[in-house]
Amino acid sequence: MKRAMTWVDIDIWLAENAGNIVNGYIDNIYGDSDRLILRIRRSRGEPISLAIVPGEALYITNRAIERRGDALPHVITLFRRYLRDSAINSLSQKPCERIVEMNVIKSGGGYRLIAELIPRG
Repeated sequence: MKRAMTWVDIDIWLAENAGNIVNGYIDNIYGDSDRLILRIRRSRGEPISLAIVPGEALYITNRAIERRGDALPHVITLFRRYLRDSAINSLSQKPCERIVEMNVIKSGGGYRLIAELIPRG
């Protein structure tokens, strides 16, 4: 069973899915120690959820996001503070690497979210 995306998998995934993500807005951010989920609202169509699993993969999901009664992890609170209501300007991959960059623009400035999909070890 495949545990992580290769750089070729990421390149193909971006070619097929970047159009659904770019020019969208980050509506909210969820997650835990295992993954980060960005709820993205688009100008057309229903909102989508982009899941980023560090060291493994990124994917679009339509599954309902579990809301736990526990307090949010500190990192999720920080992501919400800086990335909520940001416009996604671009989504790209470093050539021949398993690194994905998302550039976002917010009224206070721009940010770059870097997802490393390199497995541990």
